[in-house]
Amino acid sequence: MTRIALLLGIALLWPSLTNAEIYRWKDENGNWQFGDRVPGSGSSHEEVNVKPPAKLGQGDSVNEIHQRTLRLRDVEQAERKAREVEEQKDRAAMAGACRKARDRFKQLHRRFVYVDDDGTERSASAEEVQDDIARTEKWIKEHCE
Repeated sequence: MTRIALLLGIALLWPSLTNAEIYRWKDENGNWQFGDRVPGSGSSHEEVNVKPPAKLGQGDSVNEIHQRTLRLRDVEQAERKAREVEEQKDRAAMAGACRKARDRFKQLHRRFVYVDDDGTERSASAEEVQDDIARTEKWIKEHCE
């Protein structure tokens, strides 16, 4: 309850604090003095019109900065989305390549024949088959696991 009363009191006094008048006058030594109260009687004084600074976040430049920030965020989000799509495509392509490599690895352990580029079939030596198995197994370990 005390906190509410304090906040209400500040809220009521705030307008008078922000619109306080400032006066200026010369003292008996010729120096300019400033204050929020009219100086003693007999002193000539003038009211000083003080323009308050722009409120934070209210100026045009702040709005422009905010708009640029929003555009930058949108561009970054679009780039991130494009990267994610590319990574998904790459993962899908790699998954297909891994599937083919695993199928090839299984085939190398069964009976098969090699087919040359011209379409002729030929048998493979045991060393050639073992080399293919080792290469395929190495590729699978490097790219699929």
